[in-house]
Amino acid sequence: AGKLDGYYHEGNSKHLPRAVLDKLTMIAPRVSDAIGLREAGLIALGVGCALLGLIGPLLMMFGAPRSYLRAVGEPASPQGTLA
Repeated sequence: AGKLDGYYHEGNSKHLPRAVLDKLTMIAPRVSDAIGLREAGLIALGVGCALLGLIGPLLMMFGAPRSYLRAVGEPASPQGTLA
């Protein structure tokens, strides 16, 4: 504690002095209406995960036009033969 300009206290035998407790206060959180870098990152992460999770079902529902699906779904028959 002496090398780091700290304060040594024997906490097992006595309570911390009030002056030491006043130095140990927490930093107040930032109170602002603007979106910070952390919040912007969390929003980007959420949007990216939502896109990744929904791309499969959306492509299955809206990925190919129905006319193409009908053309691909019909079996190819050679011309001139009746099935």
